[in-house]
Amino acid sequence: YLNPKFTLDYDAAGCSPLTVKLKNNTPAHAYKAGLKWEITDPTGSYNNTTLGNAIQNDEATLEFVNLTGEIQTIKIKLIDEYTDVQNGNKLCSEFYEREIIIKPKITAAISADKVTMCDSTEVTFTNGSAFAGSHGFAPPTDYWWTFGDGTSTRTDNTGKIKHRYRNNSGEDDTNAKTFTASLVASANGCADTARTSIGVY
Repeated sequence: YLNPKFTLDYDAAGCSPLTVKLKNNTPAHAYKAGLKWEITDPTGSYNNTTLGNAIQNDEATLEFVNLTGEIQTIKIKLIDEYTDVQNGNKLCSEFYEREIIIKPKITAAISADKVTMCDSTEVTFTNGSAFAGSHGFAPPTDYWWTFGDGTSTRTDNTGKIKHRYRNNSGEDDTNAKTFTASLVASANGCADTARTSIGVY
């Protein structure tokens, strides 16, 4: 009889890059001679040939990268067919299918109009975050700024943001005080972090 089955160590939508372990667990007493794999992958990570090549000894570790800027659904199907060996006619067919939902990859980016300055100088930060590889899609929707001096703020757009730094080390300290500014860009439950250093005399 035909009873194609496989498992994925995957239960919910994941962030790109997403690693999924696949295992063919078609019952040993089932007909296996006609097994073949098919995949519908809008991310372009795999096609039918590369998926088949990745599966060795009925197991594979697959990595999906979503650079489309949108949430994508990947469908993996294991098909079993019984074909008449004399005339090549397909007599019966069964399949088992699973879906993988993968959220788009985010690339956080931060730059400053100055990285070395005197005390009490204002810095303008530019948020260049985007969905990796996307063209024409809206950027991520939530941004958490941490300025390295104990202050932070949240924004929901990629506009510029200003911050004034103070060096309270004292008059006898002639060294620059270094602050690490960080930006966490997030959307759809996924996030990426970018950092830059600011020196204040």
